[in-house]
Amino acid sequence: MNTGDHKFDIVPLGLNPDDADGDGASDSDELAAGTDPGDPASVFAILPVSRQTALGPEIRWHSVAGKSYRVQRATALGQAFETVSGLLPATPPVNEFIDKNAPKNRGLFYRIVKP
Repeated sequence: MNTGDHKFDIVPLGLNPDDADGDGASDSDELAAGTDPGDPASVFAILPVSRQTALGPEIRWHSVAGKSYRVQRATALGQAFETVSGLLPATPPVNEFIDKNAPKNRGLFYRIVKP
């Protein structure tokens, strides 16, 4: 809005002005991840369809060509994460990793990091 010599940017409440597509990831984080900051369907995230297999938990996430990832695990929030995978090259559109050494009968927390 422009009123005379003053310019005002209006941002609706609840929206992050640094997240153009409203997908919950900042534009700068999306650029670093290689996802499209203008496409709400293009976001770097673990997929909710990750599941338990006979070999261990399967973690799935959106991946981008040319990127590499590592999987990290913690047994409780607030504890340090440990790296549980080697360097995993992207296999777009989705990467998969089975944590064959996951502790049994515990809640586990995973995150995907870019080295």
